[in-house]
Order: sequence, then structure tokens, then C-alpha cells
Amino acid sequence: MDDAVTVLRRAGAKITVQPASLPVDIATNHHKAFSPLLFGAGDRTGLAPAPSAATLARFVQHPRGDAGPALRGTFQSHFHWLQAHMVRNEIRQ
Repeated sequence: MDDAVTVLRRAGAKITVQPASLPVDIATNHHKAFSPLLFGAGDRTGLAPAPSAATLARFVQHPRGDAGPALRGTFQSHFHWLQAHMVRNEIRQ
């Protein structure tokens, strides 16, 4: 590959060499960014007590399940949503 880069540079091409690995851990950061964005995307004006109580009950029964991120995402602040959005943009770049 170095030979091809050298040949192209001599021909006048501008080449930017990217690192072999990504600067972010996509597996970890994607999950941290995905849940708040997914669960925070809904409109809270029609939020009914029954589904929220059911999600809370599911969280109490299975604290490590998907109900915890759902509750946190549903009731998160805009600041926390923006933090997840910044992580998503970092992964995208």
C-alpha cells in the first residue's frame, strides 16, 4: 500500500492517511448513545401513567433489563439527550 500511496503522491494526488483503528470504541459508545436517543425521541405529552407504571414494574423485576434505559431515556433532560447526540456525531465522524 505504501508503494501505491507514493506513486499517487508523485502523480500529484493529495492523500490523507487514516489511522488503522477508529478513535472511538463503537461497541461501547454506540450503545451509550443509542438508548437515550431511542427512548428520548418520543413525545411526552401523551405519556400515560399505566405504561410508565408497567415499565417501572418491569425494571423492579429485572433491573438489568431494557426497562432501566427506557425509563432513563423517557425522563432524561435535554442536556443528557444532547450529550448522547454528541457521542453519535463523534461515532459518525
